Amino acid sequence: MKKIHSIQDKFKNKIVLFVGRLIYYKGLEYLIKSIPQINAHFILIGGGPLKNTLKQMTKDLKVENKITFFESMDEDELISYYYACDLFVLPSIANSEAFGIVQLEAMTCGKPVVSTNLPTCVPFVNLHQKTGIVVLPKNSDALAQAINTLLEREDLR
Repeated sequence: MKKIHSIQDKFKNKIVLFVGRLIYYKGLEYLIKSIPQINAHFILIGGGPLKNTLKQMTKDLKVENKITFFESMDEDELISYYYACDLFVLPSIANSEAFGIVQLEAMTCGKPVVSTNLPTCVPFVNLHQKTGIVVLPKNSDALAQAINTLLEREDLR
């Protein structure tokens, strides 16, 4: 518990978590475009070929103070971040995202999920308005609205 409170104190805001590879089908550019509309701190954990591009996007949008990138971490630390976050987001945009096991990891820690309505198993894992909110892919405004809804409505979390 001490580690979880330490993480929450460090960011001094609601925390939105993403865990996964920083690759095209994860839809992270849409998530980053949603950040100006959201009063929260975003933590992205993972490495990949889009890391520098995504970091540049945060600078261009002037939201680099609202996002923290971690390349990797050990399992115990990762679990602490799942518990410390207010919600988990999986903004995937392509059928390459077949399942999204990270959704189950977040749910195991009692966290709601914002995910996208892909024609894969992703929306079968995160049940709309039961375990989280499912939005259309490639839609930054819909991501922002869903994230804000869950952040503002503790009863839904």
